[in-house]
Amino acid sequence: MERVLLVGAGGVLGGYTTFSTFGYETFQLIRDAQWPAAAASVALQVGLGIGGVWAGNTLARLTA
Repeated sequence: MERVLLVGAGGVLGGYTTFSTFGYETFQLIRDAQWPAAAASVALQVGLGIGGVWAGNTLARLTA
């Protein structure tokens, strides 16, 4: 049980730090008036994230 809690906590904290880094880097680009880079970063990160979820879901259905 302790191992499950440790892995679960690591996953939650890892997700939080990834999201906060995404937000902070986007904020820095906007603050520095680099709007095209900020928009491209958000679009690519969200788009690739959704694409990864779709690919994983498709692979899971094909192998189940």
